[in-house]
Parts: sequence; structure tokens; C-alpha cells
Amino acid sequence: MTLVTRRYLYLFFILAFFIITPIVILYANGYELSLSQGRLVKTGMFILNTKPTGAKIFIDNKQQQVFLNKIFKKENFITTPAKIKNIIPGEYTVKFEMEGYWPWEKKLNIYPGQSTYAEDVMLFKHKTPLKLIEGSTKELYPSNDGKYLISSNNSINVLNQSNDQYSPLNIKAKNIEWSPYSDKFLADHKIFDTSDLSLIVDLDKISSSSISNIKWDKSDDNNIYFFKNKTLYRYDLNNKQINELLTISNDIIDYFIKGNNAYFIDKNQVSTTLTIYDINGKKQLRAINFPVFSQLKFINYQSKPLNLFDASNKILYLIDPMNVQPIIGTIKNVNNAKWINENTLLFFNNSEIYTFDLNSRNSNLLTRISEPIKDVFWHPSNNYIIYVTDKKINSFELDQRDKHNSIELMKIENIYSSYMSSMGSSIYFSGKIGSQEGIYKLSIQ
Repeated sequence: MTLVTRRYLYLFFILAFFIITPIVILYANGYELSLSQGRLVKTGMFILNTKPTGAKIFIDNKQQQVFLNKIFKKENFITTPAKIKNIIPGEYTVKFEMEGYWPWEKKLNIYPGQSTYAEDVMLFKHKTPLKLIEGSTKELYPSNDGKYLISSNNSINVLNQSNDQYSPLNIKAKNIEWSPYSDKFLADHKIFDTSDLSLIVDLDKISSSSISNIKWDKSDDNNIYFFKNKTLYRYDLNNKQINELLTISNDIIDYFIKGNNAYFIDKNQVSTTLTIYDINGKKQLRAINFPVFSQLKFINYQSKPLNLFDASNKILYLIDPMNVQPIIGTIKNVNNAKWINENTLLFFNNSEIYTFDLNSRNSNLLTRISEPIKDVFWHPSNNYIIYVTDKKINSFELDQRDKHNSIELMKIENIYSSYMSSMGSSIYFSGKIGSQEGIYKLSIQ
């Protein structure tokens, strides 16, 4: 190599150093040349994650791969979770794909020097439902702890959700009620225990006269309440004793017991009344009057405010019984309602789904549906709801950026009743697929 050649090489490397070094420094500090703008711009970053992880990432329909692999033309693609840096500001279509799951897609904006997040993305399974129990069933009764599910029609079936095995009981029952801690359940006038499904107590045999309006204590698995004529009694499953508690003169529409307090909805010719008693002291604590035409019943027994639902007028009353103004919230046009947490209520009517904030007393519309809604479930991820119609099960994303992702998870001939597992991984439903009726399980995660 001649001296001239060496000098040219020396000058080339010096020049390359002064050209490349600023580019590397600018790139490392988040700057990149925008060809559309003809100048250097401060870039941003995507921080992406899905559940489950391992989803392929597409930005503007280009699957993302490791930077060095682009240079050497290797196919080593990036999957979630991932941080994708040095993106020129603008709007991008981000898409996640994973085999066996429904895809997710949304338009997201990148801003200079900022990170744009899509970390709460749930990918739902694309699966066919599994039939667990044969036969027509209109109602499902989930236990309070989410371990069991009862179906009742020509006979009772107790389904264990941990293994999807069921135990049949050769009895019929019109009314099913779980104990508060779900070890036991009431089937009409008979009590059973999930640890041993042999009959524990036949309540018709503990009284010389007929009993009615049987209820669990909402805070004790061992106390059962019932009426004989207009007198309320308590039966203790431990000591097998019956105690007379209160006599109510008016007609009882609904009631429940929680701790030392008894809550009654009673009716006369003048009004419908919520009456609260101290059952140990046998004294009335409060009476709150409602219009006589109200068809009230209690729902959501474990919530902090009392929930009185007027089904005929589709009104939900939220009651703080010891407050000077006891009706602390009135929500109209309600078909059903469930508490997400102690301050947030999820409710719906035929075509709309809302949340209600107890602190602000404000309702927030989540979505409108073009067909009648049968049920709605709040997903544990806190970023999705699952809603059910007569023929469909759908997921709906609550992220308000761009469009809400809505996926039709399943479409069949008819859905009668539905329930989402406590972890949000499955939807159980009674329905008809083709000519087959039964209890089905749709795995969504």
C-alpha cells in the first residue's frame, strides 16, 4: 500500500468518524431524520405488552424484528412484551397477532420524546365451546366464591369449576340459594353441603306447620331464616335450634338478614316500605317509604349501600339506611346492576352499558349495542367487559384511544343464561348449539 493510499484511508476514517459519530449520538438521544419533514426530529417509543405474552407485533402492517436482523436479513421477530424505540412522531396502526387468538388492532400516536403504552391488552382465545352437561337449562346459579355452578331444570347438577366435573342430584327445585361462604346451598326446602352432597337438612321436617320464604343469613353459613304465617324464625344448623324473632303485620315482598339487622320490603294499601329491625333487640330502627306501585326487591346483598331494585319501573335505589337522607342514589332505566368495587357500579339496560361512580353520583356510558343485552360482566383485567345477547358473546375494550376493540367471541342459536368465571378465563352458559341444548364452557383466555 502506497503512502498516498494510506493518507486517503486515514482521511476517509477521520471523515467517517466526524459524520457517523454525531448520527450515533443523535440516534442514541432519540433523534432521527424524518424524510417527510426533511429534518431531524425527536422520536418516541412504543411500550407494548399482551396477556398472554409472545404476540407478534405489526406497525403499519410491518412485522417488527430486531434491528441487526434487518441489516443481515434474518427473520428474528419481536414479540410482546417489547419496547420499540426511535419512532418518528405520527399516527401508527399497531396490531398484535397470536395463533389461536383473536387479533388486536388500534391506531396510536407517537409524540416527540414520549412513550406510548399499550400494556393492558388481553388477547382472547378463538375456540369452540365445550359441552359439559346435556339437556335444557334456563338458569345458572354460581357460588359466591366462584368454585361451583348449579344448573337446575329436571334435576340439579353441581358443577365443580376447578375440573369441570359435575355431580347430579335427582331432585327438582324452583329456588336455589348459596350460603354466603358457598359451602352449602338451599334447594327449595332442602339444604346440601358441597363437601358431601347427601341431604343435610329437610326444613319441612323441623317444623310442625308449613314454612315459607326461606333465606340464608348473608353473613353466616349456619343460620337459616324462614316465616311461619307472619312470624320470622331462625334455625341454627349447628345446634338444631329454632328461635322465634319477629312478627311482621304487613305482607313481606322480600327480605334478608345480615348480622344483627333484618331488612324487609313490606307492603300495604298506602305504600311500599323498607323497614330495618334489630333482630336481637327486636326493635325497629328505620322505615323508608316508597310509592305503593313500586315492585322492589333486594339485589347485591354484600354491597355497602343497600340496593333496592324496582323491576317493573327499571329503577335502582341506593340506600344508606342510617343517613338523614337515606336514598343516596337513584338510577333509572336499569335491567341489572353489579358492583365492580365498593365505589363503582356496572349496570345496563336493553341497549346500553354504563358505570356509576358512587362518590360523584355520575353515570358514564361505555357503549351502545344494536340488539337486546342479556348480561354484562366486568373482566378482572379492568380494561374489558364481556356482554351477552340472545345469540352472541362479545368482548369490548374500554381503552378510548381510537376505536374500541369489540370481538364477537361466539355466535350460536340461543343463549339462556351465562356466567363468567372469577378469573375471567371462561364463560359458562346454558344454550342451544345446533340441535344440542346443554351447559357449555367457552375458554376465552
